[in-house]
Amino acid sequence: MSIVLETSSAAVEEDGTELVRVNQYTLQGKLGEGAYGVVLECEDDKHNKFAIKYVSKSLLKRQKEYTKVGRKMTVTTAFDDVKKEIAVMKKLSHPKLVQLIEVIDDPDNDKLFMVMELVNGGQVMEWNKDTKGFTSNPRLAKPGGTGHEMTEENAKLVVREVIKGLDYLHKSRVVHRDLKPQNLLLTGDRDQICVKIADFGVSHMFESLEQTGEGNEADKLTKVKGTYPFYAPECLEPTAFDGYKADIWALGINLYCFLSGKLPFYDDVPPTMFDMITNNPVDFGILINEFGCSNEVVALARRLLDKNPETRPGNARAVIDMNDPWLGEFSAAFTPIDLDLYTVASLKIFAQKWRRRAASNAMKRKEDELRKSMLSEHGSPAVSPKPSFERLGEVRAASDLPKVIDIPQGSPKPETSTSPVDVKPQLPANCTQMVPAVIDAPSTPVKTALRPVATPAGSPQKRPSKACVIS
Repeated sequence: MSIVLETSSAAVEEDGTELVRVNQYTLQGKLGEGAYGVVLECEDDKHNKFAIKYVSKSLLKRQKEYTKVGRKMTVTTAFDDVKKEIAVMKKLSHPKLVQLIEVIDDPDNDKLFMVMELVNGGQVMEWNKDTKGFTSNPRLAKPGGTGHEMTEENAKLVVREVIKGLDYLHKSRVVHRDLKPQNLLLTGDRDQICVKIADFGVSHMFESLEQTGEGNEADKLTKVKGTYPFYAPECLEPTAFDGYKADIWALGINLYCFLSGKLPFYDDVPPTMFDMITNNPVDFGILINEFGCSNEVVALARRLLDKNPETRPGNARAVIDMNDPWLGEFSAAFTPIDLDLYTVASLKIFAQKWRRRAASNAMKRKEDELRKSMLSEHGSPAVSPKPSFERLGEVRAASDLPKVIDIPQGSPKPETSTSPVDVKPQLPANCTQMVPAVIDAPSTPVKTALRPVATPAGSPQKRPSKACVIS
């Protein structure tokens, strides 16, 4: 579970129609743009680089989708998908996934901002609308090739990176549902290939055994989301399907694209493309005959692109356990911490108490610093005010109270002074109880003397209180 800052205020600076700054982030060049949002590079006041994505809340709320769940019709909006994306990213933390850093959601601002980890190596492949195919990232491209396909070795490195991130997602009961080259980002230096999975906008997390809306009790999905050419054949059937196996099919489509720069099934008309995915076989011969791929990698592609979901690997861990000769052995996979709801709630309560305690300690430190600064200005130690004692609405100074006189042993007692301790006090006619009076003697031990408490005439008689009245 990652730690994500949540900010409810946004100080936005604009230059005409362009955003310049949001809180501590200075916005820079554009990294990408989608149907509803824009991704920019940004830098905070400490010169740390991030990526920031912003969307229009009002625009997303107008994009409605009606779904029948049982006998009820539910309405969801595109803004619900963004909130779900944030909820999923807050629960995930893995080096092979793009991390969410902060969410800025100001109720008085129409834009919602998501500050994320910056991955500046670019997409592993970019889609070319003119050629209807992919172009490989220059760092991965095959030397002497068409520029569309990767080298087989680079394809292996990318697939291994993706499987590690996908294994963590599947162990966390999350299906990505939109695994494609545009959502696989390169990072690190040129000598080391590191890939991170991005864009969790249509991901689904199975949180309990009783799902509503998109999933049911058997971790099956009933709604299809993602990019058309990466749909698994079973996703186009009118029945629930396994989301994990659909991710494995998409992984196979990615591998096919890495090796050839082409999609196995594509048409500009979606129904025609769906028919191809359902009924046409995958052309693996082109990988060998045209691009010179090895038999080992083609064998792996066949297993991932098995149209029968029953014989296809069930999840990313099943792919690792195959011990495929082309992929080789994997290092120990990152294991997520399985926390139940009670543990999560306990951690949140502890975090709240810790924040309150930290705020209290910070306030005490400020008070101490202020006190020290005042002492340094005045050049004398602080003197506490002389305490006063209030009783029955009357304020008296400590010096007005009777004093206890200590007479040395063997000395004659002065006739003009009598110790109140040696004399039994006499109760006046209007006095009903005796209470101790504390004598303020900072330099000597505190002693007490009994003094009468006067009761106003005509007042009802009250039983003596067990509590001491300080006078």
